[in-house]
Amino acid sequence: MYIQLLADSEVHFPSPEELSVKNHTKIFKTEKADPALKHLMTMLQKGSFESDLQNQWLDRSSNLPRFFYLLETLRKESFLSFTLYDEDGPLGSFIPHKNCQIETKHSELSEDFLQNSTFQLSRFAFIRRKDKFLICESPLSKMFIQILENRFLDILLALSEPTKVQQLQKKLPTVSKECLIKALQFLYQSSFLASDDEKLPTWDFQDALFHTRSRRGRHSDPTATMFRFLDTIPPLPPIKKFPNAKDSDWIPLAKPDIDLLMQKDLPFSYVLETRRSIRTQGQTFISLEQLGEFLYRVARIKGVKEANHYEATRRPYPGGGACYELEIYPLIHQCSGISSGLYYYHPKNHSLLLLTKESQHTNKILYAASASINSKEPSQILFLIAARFGRMNWKYQSMAYATIMKDTGVLMQTMYLVATAMGLAPCSVGNGDSDLFSKITKIPYFEETTVGEFILGSKTT
Repeated sequence: MYIQLLADSEVHFPSPEELSVKNHTKIFKTEKADPALKHLMTMLQKGSFESDLQNQWLDRSSNLPRFFYLLETLRKESFLSFTLYDEDGPLGSFIPHKNCQIETKHSELSEDFLQNSTFQLSRFAFIRRKDKFLICESPLSKMFIQILENRFLDILLALSEPTKVQQLQKKLPTVSKECLIKALQFLYQSSFLASDDEKLPTWDFQDALFHTRSRRGRHSDPTATMFRFLDTIPPLPPIKKFPNAKDSDWIPLAKPDIDLLMQKDLPFSYVLETRRSIRTQGQTFISLEQLGEFLYRVARIKGVKEANHYEATRRPYPGGGACYELEIYPLIHQCSGISSGLYYYHPKNHSLLLLTKESQHTNKILYAASASINSKEPSQILFLIAARFGRMNWKYQSMAYATIMKDTGVLMQTMYLVATAMGLAPCSVGNGDSDLFSKITKIPYFEETTVGEFILGSKTT
């Protein structure tokens, strides 16, 4: 195995007897920087085979346990990469994700375990391109594998089904037994094998990946405000534009007296405690005036301000980074004072724009939402909550979509509370057809599409 310090690691000797190894997030220090340790760090910076490292150490020190302790500590602190070699060259490198603390498993798989066990690739493992390399990753692992040679791909392919070592040797005649066992050991130690799947029977691949990649600790990408596209792509405006719409196309909505509501509205604790999902709606339809009050209290723009590098807005519900990437499209089925169809809500002008009349496609969305809440009748109004992804992706990295999901939940809770205060029947919907929304609106799927749905109607008497 070929071992090397990661490229961003810096080695310093603050004094003749001190060693400091650091990268952009971690520091490893020791106060016994003797010649053996200094030579070891020089070799690790250049990269060397484990056997050579050990031999060079023994030439300078008899303390072999300290050698293994230092390597293990640097490994656990994510300073080292390990490359699998055979006589034909490197096959693949096991590289730790930055910011990770690597757990320790059994250092070596026993001969008995190797000969009597079956091995299979984890159902969480996946392969993708990163820069000019193919890499294998898994949300269960704190390392990724940089694939350097086709034979490592052959190993992964052979592990797609439960396989014993003897069978692997027959399938992979160009890979030596020693190299194959080393690969299995590192795959096992790095949680790339199905033996780790047993601990997570209730987790789906996509959920585990989304969770680990939108939080810190199990990947190398920044999880923060990055403004990656500041010099290349302008930010999306805070308010969506419809250049082909005339002023007369917009339907103005009623505005409630907020000051009066603040005095006479139901007490907050009462609203919070009585909030619930109501799946049955009344015979008398919700009115356009009620719809206007609801949207005004939930989602209007209260102000526009200059933020760091982009324009931000203020609204009744909180939004990550004040980006307010969410847009509301009321799909109206039965509302007195307005015809059926799919509308766009303008949060600044507090008005509606008809995008399309009721159709087979809109009815499909409407009835699917009703089926999701076990209702046989279509709802009076279905709010399609869409996200302009570029608004959030422009600012954040790794956490952009997770923030959109949080914003969607916050908006839905605001909808619930306002609907409860107004005596209406609210109910959130668990899922929807984002692709069909794109087909109806003709908006590119990854530019803007639905991330949530919310039903609203009148209450039964």
